[in-house]
Amino acid sequence: MAPEEASVLISFVLGGRNDRYLGDFKWRLSTCINYLAENLHALHRLTEAEIVVGDWNSETPLALALKLDEAARRITRFVRVPPAIAQVAQKDSPFPYVLVQNVGIRRARGQFIAQTDSDILYPRHSLEALFSLVTRKSCLETPLDKALFVASRRQLPLAVAQKQPSLAEINRYLALYGNMLKVDRLSVGFLAPSALTLMHRSLWETCGGYDERLIYWEWMDIDLYLRVTQLYPWFDLANFGVHLHHLEHYPNADRLRDRRTNPWAAPSEFRNQNEASWGLRDQQLEIQAARPPEPDMSSEASGPSQRFVPQKTLGEVRRELSAPDVIKHVQESSKIAPSDPTEFPALCALAWHSLHFRPARYLEFGIRYANAAAVVARAYPPVEIYGIDSWQPIKGKPNVSIYYCAETLTRLEHRGYLRFIIGDPQTALKRLCDGFAGKPEFDLVLFRGEMFGESAFAQAVEVLGRIAAGGMLVVAYESPAKFAEFWRLFRCCPNEDERLELDNRTGLVLRARGDFVFRALH
Repeated sequence: MAPEEASVLISFVLGGRNDRYLGDFKWRLSTCINYLAENLHALHRLTEAEIVVGDWNSETPLALALKLDEAARRITRFVRVPPAIAQVAQKDSPFPYVLVQNVGIRRARGQFIAQTDSDILYPRHSLEALFSLVTRKSCLETPLDKALFVASRRQLPLAVAQKQPSLAEINRYLALYGNMLKVDRLSVGFLAPSALTLMHRSLWETCGGYDERLIYWEWMDIDLYLRVTQLYPWFDLANFGVHLHHLEHYPNADRLRDRRTNPWAAPSEFRNQNEASWGLRDQQLEIQAARPPEPDMSSEASGPSQRFVPQKTLGEVRRELSAPDVIKHVQESSKIAPSDPTEFPALCALAWHSLHFRPARYLEFGIRYANAAAVVARAYPPVEIYGIDSWQPIKGKPNVSIYYCAETLTRLEHRGYLRFIIGDPQTALKRLCDGFAGKPEFDLVLFRGEMFGESAFAQAVEVLGRIAAGGMLVVAYESPAKFAEFWRLFRCCPNEDERLELDNRTGLVLRARGDFVFRALH
């Protein structure tokens, strides 16, 4: 397909602009490119693929602005459409999606061209399935150059994306919970919303890419699908093992309210609606490579004396535990999972930490009533929850099924991994840590001391060794006398963690991390 000839197997084409669209767009785009390239590298497919980015109307080119890893820099090309050209071509459209994509499609060098969005994650197994398909290792009888392939998407929660996780953290979340995420299913017949449109380059050339008259919002993808399917069959890539994930963004209802949309006019035939110069073929656009990495100018290189470390006094922590947003959060959570009033300080501590620090992993001893887990899950839905409980009857307390906790978290739309450790509480922590996915560390722990009797102190010391940097341990007792005895011993533990006694039943242990410390000033 002119002006480029096929030299790789698959071209992944995406587009964007160097702006703040839907938050930190540069992070979203660079994360998706790096994730795609890392997984291609792991499959030994880097030499068979390329990434083409249509850079539309950026004052500072994306090639200079993105932080790409070495594998991504090797295979990524940026087609820059500078403001002088872009602002004329887009007319009164703020972002002409069809032009942005066509610019990349027209300059792609792949035998197959995969048009995708700039916030789509390609897991390794999905790429493996995709390459198996295009190398004719599937059972499909239809010729690959005479078919349309479309992929649906699952939504990676906004709360996860807002933390800007590393690629390793993304892999962990998808490995533990990816199949449970909400799916935006393809609409019957229209095939939208999609995360990927894959066709042979000859079919892209014949259909002329996206209709460049549809420079506004909506319908442009459906128009393409309806045109192509007048002559050729379509296939859902999920049927071949391709499952993609979209970095969920904050609601854009305000943008959509004032956004001009394309007419919903069904095409009557398969034909190229564009001129021969579609994709700005007649423009001599600059093809840019990704910039090399910048020298390390981190604070460590400047010496520890110049490093700024935020601090918070224990007095400030105590005041924040009773802040209106914390109290409201606990009260609303208790409407769903009722709690004992004596645990209110502990629940406020959990709410404070979850709202401010968004813990990745939460461990609870005595999870059966779900009241504390509800506080954490409502504050940060993607949190991994590990619950230790014998589920044996407790004198004077109502019995609940193990299903009660799981169903409560489901009603709260918890969107993270959940694992129960049942049986003898004395051995539960060891069993959990011995069979843990990854390093057994926790960001937030609720330790109910009465579960362990005389061994509570020894168990708590073991738990303390599993608290991650920046994490917090909440100790809760029903008996003030037992708490006082426990806390007297616990305060003498020889470490640098800060301790804060909230009332005669509840205490906190706060662990500093490299960029955040607590000071023992009340």
